[in-house]
This record gives sequence, structure tokens and C-alpha cells, in this order.
Amino acid sequence: MLSRLFYASNFVFLIALCLLSNSCIHKNLINDRIFERTGSFYIVEKDDSRILRAFQGTFFWNDYGEYYELGLSNFFGKREVYLKVSPDNALLRTADGFYLQSLDADDLASQFLGYKIPMNSLRIWLKGSFICNDIPEKLLTDKFNKPSSFILSDWDVKLSSYDIFGPRKIIMQKTQENNSITIKLIVKN
Repeated sequence: MLSRLFYASNFVFLIALCLLSNSCIHKNLINDRIFERTGSFYIVEKDDSRILRAFQGTFFWNDYGEYYELGLSNFFGKREVYLKVSPDNALLRTADGFYLQSLDADDLASQFLGYKIPMNSLRIWLKGSFICNDIPEKLLTDKFNKPSSFILSDWDVKLSSYDIFGPRKIIMQKTQENNSITIKLIVKN
């Protein structure tokens, strides 16, 4: 009887230790400023009647707390765009040697693409959350109370297929006048 109690208490201790170590691993990955996502991206710009431009390829997103970086590669694996953002600087470099610099990533994306992408918000959406001053409209949540759909800065955003780090599928769509822009990120890791 005493030996069963000893084995049972060791078993409970082992399970508690496993749960604690798993939560520590998750906490370290998020709070120690290591956050990485890779996957596929799709960007489609179209007007009322036809597709104007379409891009697809792979992306990587590395977030180190003080700064983050984003790389977009074409279908064949060649890096086309590299973006590095720190609190006071945003630098974009293209494969053909073109550089753009700004104080803000959102403005930099606007200069490069001709329309504003909420890069700083996207950084937090990838983690399934919001920046404190973001006030989304029409917020819907899934059965686990995770954001699934909302409107922010004229972007209709859908987040789905969550894992422990955040959504694995992000779809952003913006419609203005006669054209629309759709951006999809499909996370693989």
C-alpha cells in the first residue's frame, strides 16, 4: 500500500513537472522575444473587372522584441523583399538593390506598394492579439475566445487555424473605390 502511494505521488510529480516544463517552454518562446513564423503569402490587387497584379511566394517573420524582420521570396525561392523594423527605423531592401527607409513600417509599406498595410498591427495579429491602441470594429471570436474576424484601419481581417503561438491563416482585405487588395498569409511552422 505504501509503495503504491509512493509510485502515485511520483507519477503526479512527474506529470506536474512535464506540465510546468511545457508551459515554461511556451513562455520562453514568447516572452524571451523569440517569435518566428514561415509560410506562404498571396497578394492580389484587382479592380472591378480584372486582376491588376498578383504575387505569391514564401515569407519568414522573425520578431526579436526590439525589432522584427520580414522576408518575401518568389515562387522559385529568390528573396525579393527584405524589411527590418526597429523602434525608430524601418528599412526595406529589394532584390535589385533598391532601398527605402522611413521612421515607420506602415509608411514604408505605403511608399513601396502605394497603399498602407498595418505592419505594426500585423506583428501582433500574428500572435493572435491586438496593439493596445487598436480598437477593432465588428470583432468576432472563435469558440476558444480567439479573435477570428474584425475590421481595423479599413482592413477586413480574418484569423483562423490557431496553434499555441497564434493564427496559422491570416486573410486581410481592403476595398476602396473600384479596387480591392487581398493579402493571405498561410503559416507552415
